[in-house]
Amino acid sequence: FVFTGFAIIFYTNPKPFEPRERDYAIVGSFYIFAVWVGFGVYALYEALKKFANPKLIAIAVSVISLLAVPTVMASENWDDHDRSGKYTAHFNAKAYLDSCQENAIMFTIGDNDTFPLWYLQEVENYRTDIKLVNTSLFATDWYIDQMKRKTYEADPIPSQLTHDQYKHGTLDVAYHFPQSKARWDVKNFMKWIASDDERTYFETQNGYKEKFYPTNKLRLTIDKEAVLKNGIVSEKDSANIVPYIDFDIDAQGLTKNRIMMLDILANNDWKHALYFTGGSNADDEYLWMKEYLQLDGLAYKFIPIKTPSQSSMFAMGRVDS
Repeated sequence: FVFTGFAIIFYTNPKPFEPRERDYAIVGSFYIFAVWVGFGVYALYEALKKFANPKLIAIAVSVISLLAVPTVMASENWDDHDRSGKYTAHFNAKAYLDSCQENAIMFTIGDNDTFPLWYLQEVENYRTDIKLVNTSLFATDWYIDQMKRKTYEADPIPSQLTHDQYKHGTLDVAYHFPQSKARWDVKNFMKWIASDDERTYFETQNGYKEKFYPTNKLRLTIDKEAVLKNGIVSEKDSANIVPYIDFDIDAQGLTKNRIMMLDILANNDWKHALYFTGGSNADDEYLWMKEYLQLDGLAYKFIPIKTPSQSSMFAMGRVDS
């Protein structure tokens, strides 16, 4: 009990006021405590069986314990776990969804960003036109399959990769082997990733074939007419739209979730506005394009207008005042 409880808490040193309880960190101590509860029930039976019929005592002690234990637990723990009157997660999630234009795609980062948004869509049927894409789960084939289906009013993600091309054990990582300094259009890059040509693979020492890419320098060509038509950028800012966006992806390799994000970028053609929840400061979570973000409400919108990086680590992109 000490080593699976107090010792683990001392060793991991969790900070207070987490977004949610981390009781699972000490689940081992719960098992031991449950064993003690069992010993206690048996001890009551042993102490009382000499005063009445042992069978009746066994039934009585079992029934009373089954009622008493959860009652005591509820009375002791209810006030610690009661969430009534706490609306931070609810309002934060609503603000995220309200920040998006119609039929948008929003990339969420981690559990705390995602679960409240799922609740609003699943339970309250709110802003079901938005496609939520959890970038962590996006590394699994079953989740990608879900994203490629229509959910409520939200269209499937724009994607060219098929299930066989990203299934478990396939395209888990694509490695960068520098062979060219040329800057590839992101559409051509995805054609390379999707290709079955033997020249797009290399063989490992174990005899496995792995995908590689010869350059990490990419370019996204901007269709200005589509950007304005679909409301990605307002007419008053049309003069600031750049003809293309040059960006450098990871120089080591790309995991499956990043490849899928680039797949969306290459096939979206500005039909859907892309948003990020801002739950991370990692460059790859924003497709290496932090200078092309616009803070709309609580979410970061991807737009083809360049805003040089600010000195503050969390100051990304621009604000449309």
